Amino acid sequence: MRLAFFFAALTAALGIAAPAAADRYVINLGAATIAVPTCGSGGGSAVTLPAGAYILQVSGEDAALCQAATCASGGVTFVVGTQIPIWNETERSVSCRSTGGTALVQFIKADRG
Repeated sequence: MRLAFFFAALTAALGIAAPAAADRYVINLGAATIAVPTCGSGGGSAVTLPAGAYILQVSGEDAALCQAATCASGGVTFVVGTQIPIWNETERSVSCRSTGGTALVQFIKADRG
C-alpha cells in the first residue's frame, strides 16, 4: 500500500510513471548517470532528464524532487536510501531540495526488459 501511494505521489508531482509489475529494469553500465548538481536547502539547479527507464537513487539525506527550475518549495520527498525503477515518458527538467544541502539524487540509466 505504501509503495502504491509513493508511485501515485511521484506521478502527480513529476509526471513520471511507475513501471508495470512485469517490467524488469537492468542497469545500463555503459550509460552516464544523471545527477542533480545541487540539492541545497534553498533548492538546486535543474537537470534535463531524457525519456527512458531509470533507477532513482537518493543518498546523503532525504530530498524533495520538483519539476521546476529550482525546487525552492513543494515537490515530493524521497527518503535517503531510496532506489526505485521509474519510467520517464517524456524529456523533463528535474530539480531537488534537501534540508542540510547534502542529498545526492541520481538517475541511473536502465534498460527495460
